[in-house]
Amino acid sequence: MGEGLRNVEEWLDLRALAITLRRATRVLVAFGLAGSLLGLLYAWVRPPLYSSATWVLLPASGDTPDTPGGRSVETSIEIVRGGTVLGAAGKSLTPPISAEDLRRGHVTVSARSGDVLEIVGLGETPELAAEISTAVASANIDFVNGRLNALSEGQRTAINERLATLQKSLDELTPELERARNSEANADAATTQPGADSAMTAQLTAQQTEIVLRMDDLKKQLEVSAGTAQIHGSANASIIQQASPPQRAGLVPRYALIGTIGAGVGLLVGSGVVVTRRRREGRLVLRDDIAGAIGVPVLASMTYRVHDTVAGWRDLLLTPPGSDTQIWDLRQVLRRIRGSGFQQVNADGKQGTGGSVMVLTLGGDSAALGVAPQLAVHAATTGVPTRFVFTHEDDDSAVLAAACRGVPEDALPPNLSIDTEGTEPSSDFAIHLVVVDRTHPSLPVTPSPDVVPQTLLVVSAGFATSKELARVALHADDVGRHLCGTIVTEPDPMDRSTGSLVGHLSGLQAWDDGLREEIQ
Repeated sequence: MGEGLRNVEEWLDLRALAITLRRATRVLVAFGLAGSLLGLLYAWVRPPLYSSATWVLLPASGDTPDTPGGRSVETSIEIVRGGTVLGAAGKSLTPPISAEDLRRGHVTVSARSGDVLEIVGLGETPELAAEISTAVASANIDFVNGRLNALSEGQRTAINERLATLQKSLDELTPELERARNSEANADAATTQPGADSAMTAQLTAQQTEIVLRMDDLKKQLEVSAGTAQIHGSANASIIQQASPPQRAGLVPRYALIGTIGAGVGLLVGSGVVVTRRRREGRLVLRDDIAGAIGVPVLASMTYRVHDTVAGWRDLLLTPPGSDTQIWDLRQVLRRIRGSGFQQVNADGKQGTGGSVMVLTLGGDSAALGVAPQLAVHAATTGVPTRFVFTHEDDDSAVLAAACRGVPEDALPPNLSIDTEGTEPSSDFAIHLVVVDRTHPSLPVTPSPDVVPQTLLVVSAGFATSKELARVALHADDVGRHLCGTIVTEPDPMDRSTGSLVGHLSGLQAWDDGLREEIQ
C-alpha cells in the first residue's frame, strides 16, 4: 500500500508540474520571445562566414620507408591541420593569422577521395576566405613535396662553411689538449704545477666537447634535409581546383535556425524559473493538495468572473446562477451544510428554520469573492429567506462592499436581503462573507460554545500555500468555527483530482501540535 501511495504522489506531482507550466503560459511565451530575439541578435552580430574550397591532389599512395603500406587519409588530413602547414600558411597572409586561430575557426579539411583533399577557408570577407584556402593548400603542397623541411642551397653552403670553421678550431685545439695532458702526467708531485695543468686540461676538454656538439647539430640538419629531399624527390602534389568563388549560407535559414534555438533555450530557462519559483512559494494548485493541506474535503469547484466595477458586482447580486453546472455545484454545497440549520422548501411551501454559515476568503483572492453572493442568491431562489452579511472588507473587496450598500432593497431577488451593518440575527438563513488576512487571520469569537456556525473556506487554485491555509484553519478552529468544507475557484482544466482526501491522509496531521508550533 505504501508503494501505491508513493506512486500516486509522484503522479500528482508530475501533473501539478504540468499544470504549473500551463498556468504560466504568458511567462513562458515571454521567455521564448526573449530567447528568440537574443538568438536573432547573435545571428545579426555574427553573420555566417564566407567559404572557399581548394582541391589538392596528393602523390599516388604507395610504400615509402617511413609509411609502409601507403598513406592514410586521416594522416593526410592531420598533416594539413598540423602546426607546420598552418603556421606557414598563416605567416603568408596579410595580416598574419596564427596556426591556432586558423585551426579553431578558419580552416576545415575533408577527403574527396583517397588522393584528393578539399581545403575550405572561412573568412569574414570573400577575399579572406579565398586567401586562406589558397595559402593552406600551397603550404600543404610545400610540405608534401618536401620544401618545408629541405634546406636551400644558400643554407647548406652556410652550414658547410660553419662546419669548416669549427673543424679548423678543433684541429688547432687538439694539439694543445695533448700537450696539457702530457704536462699534467710528467709534472713533479711536490710542486704546484699539477694543479694548474689539471685546470688547463679541463678547460680545453670543455671547449673540444662544445665544438663537437655544434658540428653534430649542423651535420644532423644536413642529413635531415638530404633525407627529406630523397623521400619526397618523386612527389608531385598539386592544386587541381583553385579557390572556388566564396559564398556563405543563406541569412534567412540561419536566422530561422538560431531564432528557433534561442526560443527553445528561453523556454527551458523560463520553465526552470517557473518551477523553481513554484517550489519556493509552494502554492497549491490541485484539489487533492488543497484538501490534504488542512484535512478538509473539497465540496465543489467553481469559476466566477472577477468584477472590478460596482455595476458588475450589482449584476451578480441580482442575477441567479445561469448555468446548470453552477446551480448543481451550489446545490451540492448547500446540501452539505444542512447541519447549520439550512433546509430547502418543503413540497407544501413551508420554509426551513434559520441558521448561518461563514464563508472565508483570503485577502487578495478576488476570484473567490463571488462564491458567497451567488450562494446566497441561489439559496433565496429556492424559497428560503436568506440574508447575505458582509461586514469585513479589505481593499480588494471594497468594490463588492460598495455594490452591497448601493443595491436597492426592492431590486433584490425575492427572499434575499443584504446586511452590511452586522445587525442582530433573525430567523433568516445567514451567509456571512469574511475576508481574512492569510498572514495574520482575525475572526470574531463565537459567542457561545454551544453555537458553532459551519464555516466554508473558498480559495483559488494556485493562490495560497499549505502553511497559509493551515494558519487560517487553525485560527478558525481556535475561535470555535469548524471548517466543514472547501470550495476551489478557478480550478485548472488539467486537474483531475477531486479533493476527497484520498491519498492525502497525511493532510490530517495539520491539526497536530507540531504544525501549530511551526505556524505560530
